[in-house]
Amino acid sequence: MQYFNPSYECISVFDVCHAYMLLECNYNIGGWLRERPSNQRRRESIGAQLYRIGYNPGHRDVDLWGADDENCSDDSNVRFVYFKKALEWGLPLEADDREAIERIFTERAILEWRPDYFD
Repeated sequence: MQYFNPSYECISVFDVCHAYMLLECNYNIGGWLRERPSNQRRRESIGAQLYRIGYNPGHRDVDLWGADDENCSDDSNVRFVYFKKALEWGLPLEADDREAIERIFTERAILEWRPDYFD
């Protein structure tokens, strides 16, 4: 699985894991994120999968709705993966989510991942 940020730089596996962890924290129903296709197949949570591979976020805290900080590109990478997946999986979006999405992505990218976004 390869993720590339808008500058076409490879995103760290730790940033991807952190984004997925935050997605499950914010969108889980009964302990797991049902919209994620591999969760539907496996019938297990992202947390269980992250535990199995030994991922531990430590004390890392990412402000998903904050502005990009040039000094912390890792946070912007987490935001990129988090909101890209929220769009692709059709997760419910609140006003602050939409504001962050429209700041991060072009209209073309948004419509590619979620054609009904602007309806």
